[in-house]
Amino acid sequence: QEKVFEGAFMTFGFTPRQYLDIMDQAQAQFCHYTKGCFIYKRGESMKQIHWLMEGEGEILSKTDDAMFKVRPGKGGWLGEFFDPNADATSHTEEAWGKRSHCGSCRCTSDRCRTVALDMRKVQEIVHANPRLTSLATKAEVSDLWGKLHRVLPEHRRMTYEAMVA
Repeated sequence: QEKVFEGAFMTFGFTPRQYLDIMDQAQAQFCHYTKGCFIYKRGESMKQIHWLMEGEGEILSKTDDAMFKVRPGKGGWLGEFFDPNADATSHTEEAWGKRSHCGSCRCTSDRCRTVALDMRKVQEIVHANPRLTSLATKAEVSDLWGKLHRVLPEHRRMTYEAMVA
């Protein structure tokens, strides 16, 4: 749990107590995947948000083309950790049941380990506390920047490989 706290929460100002409360209330589960296994597939319900602790994954588009790689650390959330624009009506079971993944995520290393949190619960916990809302917004922005910085060089390489193949 220290790895998750340090990599996904502490950097953004979450206290150990806030982290433990989120892990407890959002029913944290530690998951293991092997190479080729899907962490989630396009069209599946967005019940959980995963943070990659170990290994490497790839995000796949609607056409199952690899869009980019995901590694532990900055950019390690496999989806949106927090939606600052959500309102109270989006936290209901009914509203949440309508949300689904628009892409897929697959483990590409021999072993991937994630921590999975109930995504709806995370939103409820964070939105209920203005301090947590601020910290979660920082975490989400940092995660998105981490993905952008990783994607550009990777996209250039993939484009080049496609041209010479």
